[in-house]
Amino acid sequence: SMGFFSQQIKVVQIDPENTVTIRRLTFGESQQVISESTVFDIISETASLDFAKNQAAKMRLGIVSWDGPGFEGREVNGENVSALPADVGRVILQAIDALGAGLSAADQKK
Repeated sequence: SMGFFSQQIKVVQIDPENTVTIRRLTFGESQQVISESTVFDIISETASLDFAKNQAAKMRLGIVSWDGPGFEGREVNGENVSALPADVGRVILQAIDALGAGLSAADQKK
């Protein structure tokens, strides 16, 4: 079993040639994502979550690296993450969410 502080990393296969390495966000980073994506309305005095900002922040923090010709040698940064095709973005985001939700029972037995 892994210690709480060891970095949990997973390689996501986008297609036969392209992979993205993601990591599980720490508690502090998860809080940062919430903080960055919470919009406060001064008039109504309510806070709401900006879903798009929330996803963008998660992606920016969760992607460690990517590899393959599809990424055209571009570095991982907010701008390039935003420029990914929607379907590729969704695959990566789902993987980050799944990793954040905890390891499956099968992974825990390893």
